[in-house]
Amino acid sequence: MQVRREEIARMIDHGLLGPKLTDEELRSRCELARRVGAAGVCVKPYAVLLAAKVLQGSGVRAGVDFAKTSTGFGDSGAKVEDVVLMRRHCPERVAIKAAGGIRSLGYLLDLKNAGATRFGTSATAAILNGIPE
Repeated sequence: MQVRREEIARMIDHGLLGPKLTDEELRSRCELARRVGAAGVCVKPYAVLLAAKVLQGSGVRAGVDFAKTSTGFGDSGAKVEDVVLMRRHCPERVAIKAAGGIRSLGYLLDLKNAGATRFGTSATAAILNGIPE
């Protein structure tokens, strides 16, 4: 089977989430995404405007489909107050994903009521077992 680099690149979201990523590194990696025709770039919220500026007109997507409470950075997982704040300030089309520290059905429902529509958890079985059949 023969594939072209461009075909594969269009299937990849180019991740730019390094905790120490500088603006210059972000520009450089966005230029790489532009050059290879990546499907999109995944950046921290503060970097969306810079990425969008660098990628303007390239066909590489730089926008927000969902916002996530935690990505392994920071000292805590999902908090109800964070979900409320994110829902208040994100456009309605942006889904909110709560992730980290969700270990019970009750807490998942609290996050859902606050505005989360997606959830990341390693306690799926425990949560599903909390739902009566």
